[in-house]
Amino acid sequence: MIALRYRRGLSQEQLAVACQLKGWDVSRGVIARIEGGVRWMADFELLKLAAALGVSGTGVVSAECPAVFQEALIRV
Repeated sequence: MIALRYRRGLSQEQLAVACQLKGWDVSRGVIARIEGGVRWMADFELLKLAAALGVSGTGVVSAECPAVFQEALIRV
């Protein structure tokens, strides 16, 4: 997620605003906690985040995620 945000030249605040425009009421603090691994994401949040970043839901998942988790996301 961090890499996608950096590639798009977005700050955490800008990403939060982009998510809000997609219908997810989220703050910069929540984005920071998700990036830090402190907060989990619901499936609908992952889809809103993906839309804000301009990728598919599976595009948000990094290569370090277990294959089982990636397969579960593909089915969503």
